[in-house]
Amino acid sequence: MTRTRSSRKLPPPSLADVADDVLAVVGRVCSSPLAPSSLVRLSATCRYVRTVLRPVVEELQALHAAVRVLCTKIGMRPADLGKVTELNAAFKRLDYADVAVLVTLANSGSLRLLTVLSLADNNISDPGMVALSEALGNG
Repeated sequence: MTRTRSSRKLPPPSLADVADDVLAVVGRVCSSPLAPSSLVRLSATCRYVRTVLRPVVEELQALHAAVRVLCTKIGMRPADLGKVTELNAAFKRLDYADVAVLVTLANSGSLRLLTVLSLADNNISDPGMVALSEALGNG
């Protein structure tokens, strides 16, 4: 019995068939600075995906490390930071790097539930506060 062209099975789909830039966009969408496990799992699917997503994973790992530093200062786990509606970070010795992390989290939508933020008596500059308030206003 001969097979005709229409009865041939197609090879299974592969992530290797996806363009690099498309895969990088998918990786960025899957990345969460508060819970990076989804991106890490995606990048572990095969060598090709790991190679394409390596810069995205490295960027996320650096951000997640900064989030952990911030969370240590405010006494909270990174996974819980995105769930709070009120955050008391007063008197925690926050600095420019911590505000930069908060701005990045706000811009990513990770702080979308946050409605009250107390930052009294921290080392935050006026430009830092402006950037944070703009990011929170847009998030």
